[in-house]
Amino acid sequence: MLFFEAFPTLETEKELKNVFAGADVSGITALPDADEVIVHAESTKYITGQQISGMEKALFDSVFSKAGRIVSLSVKFDFKDNTGFEAMWDKYRFYMAEEIGMKSGLLASIYRNARVSAENGVIILDMEENYIAREKQSVLAATITDYWKDRFGIDVKVDFKYHEPAKRDTSRRDEIPCVIRKREFEQNRDDSGNTDYIPSSDSWFDDILPDEYEDDNVSIAPTMQNTDNEPIDHAKQPETAGREEENHGSDNAEGISEITDMADEAIQETKIAESEKTPSKKSEEPANKGKTVASREGGKNSYAKGKGLRSKKKSDRGATDDPDIFYGRSFEGDPVAMNELAETIGQVVVRGMIMKCEDRLTKTGKVLVSFAVTDFTDSIQGKIFLGPDDRDAVLSKLKKGKFVMIKGVVDYDSYDRDISLHSVTGIKTIKDFRKKRRDDAEVKRIELHAHTQMSDMDGVIAPENLIKRALEWGYRGIALTDHGVVQAFPVAFHALHDKKIIPEEYWEAAKDFKIVYGCEGYIVDDEVDSVTDDKGKTYTRGEDGTFSDEDIRHMPSHHIILLCKNDTGRVNLYRLVSMSHLEYFHKRPLVPKSRLIAHRDSVALVDGPAF
Repeated sequence: MLFFEAFPTLETEKELKNVFAGADVSGITALPDADEVIVHAESTKYITGQQISGMEKALFDSVFSKAGRIVSLSVKFDFKDNTGFEAMWDKYRFYMAEEIGMKSGLLASIYRNARVSAENGVIILDMEENYIAREKQSVLAATITDYWKDRFGIDVKVDFKYHEPAKRDTSRRDEIPCVIRKREFEQNRDDSGNTDYIPSSDSWFDDILPDEYEDDNVSIAPTMQNTDNEPIDHAKQPETAGREEENHGSDNAEGISEITDMADEAIQETKIAESEKTPSKKSEEPANKGKTVASREGGKNSYAKGKGLRSKKKSDRGATDDPDIFYGRSFEGDPVAMNELAETIGQVVVRGMIMKCEDRLTKTGKVLVSFAVTDFTDSIQGKIFLGPDDRDAVLSKLKKGKFVMIKGVVDYDSYDRDISLHSVTGIKTIKDFRKKRRDDAEVKRIELHAHTQMSDMDGVIAPENLIKRALEWGYRGIALTDHGVVQAFPVAFHALHDKKIIPEEYWEAAKDFKIVYGCEGYIVDDEVDSVTDDKGKTYTRGEDGTFSDEDIRHMPSHHIILLCKNDTGRVNLYRLVSMSHLEYFHKRPLVPKSRLIAHRDSVALVDGPAF
């Protein structure tokens, strides 16, 4: 089924519509132990990781947000020009690097600093000898092999080599930011020589990273000078960059990444200083509340009004009053809905569920954590910096599916090109705030047509969760009618009698609860003399007065709901389902009307063509 036929209400940008217009949806999987839906798609054209991520957000916003489901999009490619690994490597290796970065910033940093080559189906990574590279070796190898297997169906092997780290020249590390700050400082000096200067959030950052910056292989500023006072031009044409990928560990790449990390960190600290000067009315707080080890006040190279450059202050390490705080200081305030956030809103408090969280080690030795959070009206990304000692404690609370409340500044991120949360001053854990749907009708219905995740493209709920929800809503029974299959029967039966699944308050109701076992089938009318399909082809009975099995497989079919009255009906339904898969399957399991009549005993026909 074409992508936009499967999701007719999906709203997205024109670019994404064009990219996914020719893609097919091959299935939808709901993970039973997580609020996650996986959409499986196939395409004859390559779709980048950024485009896949954009479509995941569009699917969540337009289709799955009301159900509180996180969406993952799994895309496989079927290329006619797929002539083997070597040909595919030259063409798609850079896309692999992009997807590594989307999976984990730390893995991307390790990969960028490796010399990468490939030969005879083996990808070789020559990396600097260090603890982190060794620790993440197996994860990086699995990420690379999964990429080639999942995307192209190619099995590759990943080998690692290690070399001694080279001595790096860090003399320029602070030169560029300081020079630019000094230039802005001088520009803001008035005629009398007085300075009233607090830098704008991205003023000097934009000088370092122009709008066209996307990753460490793109030029950052052709006017920068090297130690020989010669202009440095990092720009590379695509074909040149392709031949020089083995130089990921070069000094230029290190310099760019180093400046990027420093810029991010300094922006965060500057915004924190600004936000502390102008607190939000909605979330005012005492200035000297307790702080956790992960909080920061001021920071490296930050400014104060009329003071110019001031020195870095160490974090206050006092205990916070709120035990739920795991990053920053205690805070108060009413959360703002994410669909109301705007670039000019300033400091806010938001709440939501963590959708994803990634971290990477920066050149300055700190850990940059990027996360995405949703309150099911919209979603937003955020960034924080951690010390290495705080990493594990904070990331254990920022796991996917956790609910948090965050205080920070909403601002435009010139790198992500979207609004995001910066200058985060506090994060704490909260309870799941989603309101469960209820059925408050005085007379409860009995649903006679319900799909579970066994119905491909139609249902996403696990059978046991469907039974539990029906009990919560006060139903006395429910019918399971998956598309042409009956695998949900044993799962639902055991769930109804499992006290680990059914909450204690519904145990008594579960004793009288009835599961009606059924199936939504596809019936073919072979009781008529002839049938004409929608393409104008006519099928007629043979000399023996019946349609051939091949004709039945291609004749028009119609939906039909079959329910079992008792065990006899259940056995007859099993026979019809087995027959439809083994003898008459064509795109879907088909049931000839004549065979249904023969096995009709104790099988109720609820919906379908009359006969």
